[in-house]
Amino acid sequence: MIPSNDDTDMSVLMSLAKVPAGLPAYNDGQSEEINLNDYLVGRQSDTFVVRCGGYSMLDAGIDKDDLLIIDRSVEPKHFDIVMADLGSEFTIKRLHKFKDGRLELHSENEADPHPNFSFKDGDHMMVVGVVMHVIKSFR
Repeated sequence: MIPSNDDTDMSVLMSLAKVPAGLPAYNDGQSEEINLNDYLVGRQSDTFVVRCGGYSMLDAGIDKDDLLIIDRSVEPKHFDIVMADLGSEFTIKRLHKFKDGRLELHSENEADPHPNFSFKDGDHMMVVGVVMHVIKSFR
């Protein structure tokens, strides 16, 4: 995974009004320009995108083929969704940090349970980065 050096301006218009998902509301038409790089990318040299390859995180709102924006410069905290290196493969899971220093990676798909991972001394697991954003496609 090699970070992009392209700092192309990805500006688009964004409505200043929030659009409800319930009853319709009046929109005054005001908008501003936002740069998607500023919104989605923390440190460009530490940010990359991967496509989710499975269904183990459906209950966290992550579907197969969603684009995940991952930042390697963010310190992973308890309950962050992370990309982890298990030695021979990568995975996307919810990080659980315990007071005794133990780490676990949990899946979130109640309808189709997937394995969680627990780590002991000597086990190989490295958090590659924290999932900062999910981009979904509806078509």
